[in-house]
Amino acid sequence: MEKFISFSLLWVLGGINLRKLALFILCIFLVGCTSKVYTDNFDKGKIELENGNYSEAIKFFEIAEQEKNTKEIDELISIAKILNDSLIAKKEGKFEASNYNAEKIIDYKIKEEVNKKIIESTKKQAREIVKQTDVESAQKEELEANISKGKVLLEQQKFDEAYTIFNALVTQEGDYPSYKLFKDLFVQATNLAKETVDKKEAYIVEQQNKAEEEKKKKAEEEKQRKIAEENAKKEAQKQAQNAKVSKEQAKQLVIQKLQLPNNPNLFVEYEYDNEHGDYVFHVYEVVIDDPKTKEGHTATWGWYGVDPKNKYVYDAFN
Repeated sequence: MEKFISFSLLWVLGGINLRKLALFILCIFLVGCTSKVYTDNFDKGKIELENGNYSEAIKFFEIAEQEKNTKEIDELISIAKILNDSLIAKKEGKFEASNYNAEKIIDYKIKEEVNKKIIESTKKQAREIVKQTDVESAQKEELEANISKGKVLLEQQKFDEAYTIFNALVTQEGDYPSYKLFKDLFVQATNLAKETVDKKEAYIVEQQNKAEEEKKKKAEEEKQRKIAEENAKKEAQKQAQNAKVSKEQAKQLVIQKLQLPNNPNLFVEYEYDNEHGDYVFHVYEVVIDDPKTKEGHTATWGWYGVDPKNKYVYDAFN
């Protein structure tokens, strides 16, 4: 610059007027300032890019670009934006989108040799982003799988097992470095743990009520069974009382009443029903007069009536 100014002064001495000289020096000054703004912001942008502060790097690069648009700055702006998009997607839990952008950088073909060192650094950062994203994605899948398992157990009314799963997720929240990514899942687990407790309590009350109702039902059924048995017994007794004995049963009543001996020549024969509907039996004995001829005569013991309803035995002619 000093040589250039000296040359300019010599030029003035050669006949250039002062007005043209002033304009020439101003142009040189402006070019120098613009170059410094570009260089300073370009360098700051690279530092931020290397440190992983992509949004800040973009700001510095864009300021430099406004001063001087170069292929080097265009390439680094593009790199910074892709990495920034990857990082934003990762923070939002959009793991596929994050990896998609990070892999763009990993596979990126360097265009400007001057950017090679800084771009190689960003490739390492992109690989680290993919590595972290894969870990967080696996953690998310594990959390979702456990919540699904707990829900199935809850539907099956296996309350203790379901609560163990949900409560474990809640208490393990701090074990996840990126737990903020899974905030919704931890909130869901917390709500499900409370829901499980409430449903278990409601289930216990419901079962107690059912047991009480079943107990009352059985007691009532037993009561009705006893009443039915008693009524059946009374009805049987009533029917037995109203039922008429058969002629054969009436005959046995006569034999019992008279205490008749077991004599083959002694007979109890039904004769007729009297005007009251009672059975009348003729009790007689066959007396053998001649053992050789077996001839003999009958000897009447009496005539006896039997009331078929009350089984009363009486002398039919007294």
